[in-house]
Amino acid sequence: ALETNNCAAFSVETGEEEKLVVVQEIKRTFRRNADYESIFYEIIGEINRKHGVAPHDVVLVAPNTLPKTSSGKIQRSVCRRLWLTQKLNPLAVLRDHLFYEKIPK
Repeated sequence: ALETNNCAAFSVETGEEEKLVVVQEIKRTFRRNADYESIFYEIIGEINRKHGVAPHDVVLVAPNTLPKTSSGKIQRSVCRRLWLTQKLNPLAVLRDHLFYEKIPK
């Protein structure tokens, strides 16, 4: 369900703590019928198994929406700014382990 190599991970300050945010593009074919909650917990499980941390927020976005350089590299700092200013337009969000799904218009 996830686009390969189309993910950004960055930290944000929340009070006195630094928290991990993961933004991941979902494949177009899974967008309408995706089980977002299962996808979230798979992502969290993998990050926890491999790195021993749990992300504070996991954000699923539509294909081709992550900011990239002209050579195709993900621009994490731009993605972080978009997340902080609430301009990322997510399909679904898991924020501090609480699930939110955006309802398409």
